[in-house]
Amino acid sequence: MPDDQSKPDTPETLEFEVTINDDGRLVVPKAVRELMGVDGEKATLRLKADRTGLTIRSRIQGLRYAQALFQAHANVPDGVSLVDEFIAERRAEAAREIAEIDASMRGETK
Repeated sequence: MPDDQSKPDTPETLEFEVTINDDGRLVVPKAVRELMGVDGEKATLRLKADRTGLTIRSRIQGLRYAQALFQAHANVPDGVSLVDEFIAERRAEAAREIAEIDASMRGETK
């Protein structure tokens, strides 16, 4: 499970020089936006409590991180999709409800 902050010596860590203007605006370099797959969309900026640095995540990155965190702690076997299971359960429930309505309309009782 990847840590919330990459360690400085890991190969996936990249460093970019940025400017923070007098209004406090931080310009995220184009190369970073391209790596994140965002441009003109909202992102989450987090300062860790220990003030070791900033983390910036696009919404899709945040979603993927949350999914990975859930998967790591939910004891869900690899290859199992809880979303697929949920959809299958809802479809089965809907089919039962439709069958009950059909039976009711035909005057059948249980």
